[in-house]
Amino acid sequence: MGKRNGQPKPDFRPPPQNPHFSTGYGQAPPPAYQQHPQAAASPPQQHYQAQPQQPRGGQGGQRNPQTRNLARPTPPSEVSDCVKYSLFLYNIIFWGVGLLFAVAGIWALNDRGAFSQFTDNSGLGGFSFLTDPVLWLFFFGAVIFILGTMGCLGALRENICMLKTFSFVMGLILLLEIGGGIAIYFYREEIRAEVTEAVTERTIIDYRDNADFQDIIDAVQSGLSCCGGDTINDWDMNIYFNCSGPANNPERCGVPFSCCVVPDGDELAVVNTQCGYNARNPDNQGSIADKIFTTGCVSAFTNWFNTYLYYIAGVAGVVVLVELFGFCFAHSLINDIKRQKSRWAHR
Repeated sequence: MGKRNGQPKPDFRPPPQNPHFSTGYGQAPPPAYQQHPQAAASPPQQHYQAQPQQPRGGQGGQRNPQTRNLARPTPPSEVSDCVKYSLFLYNIIFWGVGLLFAVAGIWALNDRGAFSQFTDNSGLGGFSFLTDPVLWLFFFGAVIFILGTMGCLGALRENICMLKTFSFVMGLILLLEIGGGIAIYFYREEIRAEVTEAVTERTIIDYRDNADFQDIIDAVQSGLSCCGGDTINDWDMNIYFNCSGPANNPERCGVPFSCCVVPDGDELAVVNTQCGYNARNPDNQGSIADKIFTTGCVSAFTNWFNTYLYYIAGVAGVVVLVELFGFCFAHSLINDIKRQKSRWAHR
């Protein structure tokens, strides 16, 4: 190595290669005599420092809802939309039918003047709940309307209390219908006697007290071609048709016009409301069958029921099946809501 101006000349040659040292992967380290004295005295130490774990979801342990949704997808709901909206549509039909019946009953009561009697503080007057079809129509319409409303709101809002009330009432109606059908089959003779007595005491005696009920009796007698409850002489219990009534009464010992036999071809003619006058007079017994029907309405209704028994059973079965569907839908939706609430409680 030369000198320049008294300073040693720099050597630009590459240092000699040490065959015992290489930076390549998998090569052996240099011998100990070529290492630093401290490095040769002590084994190589690994400089490793554990990094602090960051809280998941961001700083301060706060979870990001978007990150959480991406990491944990929302599971499907336990509530079946098919059951939910099927029950809703089912109750919409109930609600509409109940509203129609209730409005019809209110309109009939108003047309009769019942509300004016309440205004005059005279109550219902001669109205009887057992023999008044308008009150029955309004009562059933109101019950169906309330039941349909509870079913609709319970299905839409997924309210267990409303759904349980709806299913309880539907189950009670089903039990009454099934139990009533079984009772009618096994106790038909006893029921027939009770119906005959009720028809005689209620329909015959109160015939002129209620115009709506009178229209129903006339429709039954003309439709079934019958007269009276058990026999035509049941009309003797009515004060207007009693044979021992005043002699100047034109309806004395007669029957309503709906008991009259309509000649063939005169079905569309004007109804003769006086055809039943003096029809049960003992002097007219020979030609009574040509003027009025002689079969009692209880016997006529029994014959009609036996004739169309299979059709009546089919209609009753359809009604029970529809009600059973509503009952099962309500219970299924209640169980779905309970499972969904249990899932929320364990999250």
